[in-house]
Amino acid sequence: LVVASGDARRDPEIMLGEISQNHVSRMVVVPSLLRALLEISGDSPGSLRKIAPEAETWITSGEPLTVELASRFLTAFGDSAGVPGDYARGEIPASHRGVLIN
Repeated sequence: LVVASGDARRDPEIMLGEISQNHVSRMVVVPSLLRALLEISGDSPGSLRKIAPEAETWITSGEPLTVELASRFLTAFGDSAGVPGDYARGEIPASHRGVLIN
């Protein structure tokens, strides 16, 4: 379990560094933070995956996830991005459940 430092909670660029340095494999973020992370990493294909290659699962909660933001994320992370499937439903709260967006 990695909890972002105080600096990372205030600065998305520092957060991306901590995600990479700590080999984070699962992220839980509000869409506004995801948008900020994409602003730093860029929207080019695979740009976010290059910065956070081990972050295979990204979960959004707390705000609506727009189609536009989901599309930006899928471009920046790549085709294998997704959220936990049915196997994990008992392990995560209902607010963190979702579907793979293609």
